[in-house]
This record gives sequence, C-alpha cells and structure tokens, in this order.
Amino acid sequence: IGELKGLLSAVHDATTTEIDNISEAKQQIIDVLQRQVHELSRRPAFDGSAELRAEIDALKRTLSTAYSEKATQANELRAEIDMLTHMLSTAHDEKAIRTEIIAEDLQQIDVLQRQVNELSQRPVVDGADELRAEIDVLTRMLSIAHDDNAIQIEIITEEKQQHIDALQRQVNELRVEIYRAELELCAQQ
Repeated sequence: IGELKGLLSAVHDATTTEIDNISEAKQQIIDVLQRQVHELSRRPAFDGSAELRAEIDALKRTLSTAYSEKATQANELRAEIDMLTHMLSTAHDEKAIRTEIIAEDLQQIDVLQRQVNELSQRPVVDGADELRAEIDVLTRMLSIAHDDNAIQIEIITEEKQQHIDALQRQVNELRVEIYRAELELCAQQ
C-alpha cells in the first residue's frame, strides 16, 4: 500500500509538473505568435508582400505545430488517466482480497471460540483447574485476536477508501484538464 501510495504520488507530481511545463511552453509560443502577428499588422504596406506571405506561412506552420503538440499532450494525459483508473481498480481488488482474508480469519476465530466454549463445558477431571485457567487464557487471546482483526479491518478499509478517493480525485482532475485543453484547442482552431 505504501509503495502504491508513493507511486501514485510520484505519478501525480510528475503529471502536474508536465502539465505546468506544457502549459507554459504553449503560452510562450502563443505569446510569441501574437506579438509577431501584432508587429506584422503594424507594418506599413509595401511591395514586399511575398516576404510577408512567407512570414505568415511560417507563423501558420509554427501555430500548427503548437496545435499538434497540444493534441499529443492531450493523448498522453488520456493514457495517464487510463493508467490511474487501472491502478484504482487494482487497489479496489486488493481491498476486496484483504477483506476476504480478514473474514476467513474471523471465521477461524469463531470456530476456535466455539471449541473453547465446548471444552469449558466438559465435566471436571484431574487437573481441571489448570485446564480451566488455560481455557481462560485462550479465551482472552481469542478475544484479543478478534478485536485486533476488527481494528485491522477498520484501518484497512479506511486506508483503501482514502486511497481510492484520492485516485478518483486525480482521475477527475486530469479529465477536467483534458477537457480544458480540448476546449482551448478547439477555440484556437
């Protein structure tokens, strides 16, 4: 669980950093293009229209490249969401397996408790006091084990749910970012 949390934290940090870097780079490209378009629009008309057309074509190619990069980045974010969704599913499966194991342990504890109860009901024989003392010790141990398992179930359930909630939030955040990126891409086209 700790490794999974560490991995998810690292993936989230890397994704956030990558998205920030991509957004900054995209914004820088857009700012440069807007400045160039603004400068070109302020130039007086002259017979060098071929040069202007070449410069406009170069700007269009740069803008097209920026759109392509943004689309690639959106696809990478989708792949990352798919990976996080898979990790979320795996965490849920692990939680289910642990719950089954704990349920089996509880059943075994119940069986042992019944055996202790049956043994404590037997008639007194030589050394019965020693056996009863041993039965009392075993009964307390079973009770403690039962309580420990109940606490473990609660802790594991809580941790898994927190983990699942965190992964779900990350998936939702990435979906929102992809949606925004797609909207920006559509708006710029």
